[in-house]
Amino acid sequence: MTPLQNILASYRSSSQTEREKGTYFEELIRTYFRFEASYPPPTDGKQPEARHIEVKGRVKGATTVTITRNEMLYALNQSEKFHLAIVLVSEADAVEGPFYLQNPFDTEPGWGVSSVNYELAALLSRAMQNT
Repeated sequence: MTPLQNILASYRSSSQTEREKGTYFEELIRTYFRFEASYPPPTDGKQPEARHIEVKGRVKGATTVTITRNEMLYALNQSEKFHLAIVLVSEADAVEGPFYLQNPFDTEPGWGVSSVNYELAALLSRAMQNT
């Protein structure tokens, strides 16, 4: 069983309702990437610059993804360091991705906007898949 499958099984067994499964799914993806190796080995004795990755996990077939105002502002502030990662998960727990977008946003959300829904297909069309 892969590390991701172990984490999936753990969250699935602890979720009580379908709503919790959605909440736990986002936490699951965060947990998975938190424990993934995040830094490549040093080159010429120097550690590469850190990346800031926001992971959005979506069920395969979903049409939108919600980005919060804070996530957008953080992405704009971090510029080249920020990557939006999108992971698609099927009902059988098969994972596609992650698909990475660098500089995913070009404008700040308007005043009073707490989140923005983006068309998943539009984001994925600009993404690169990590193979």
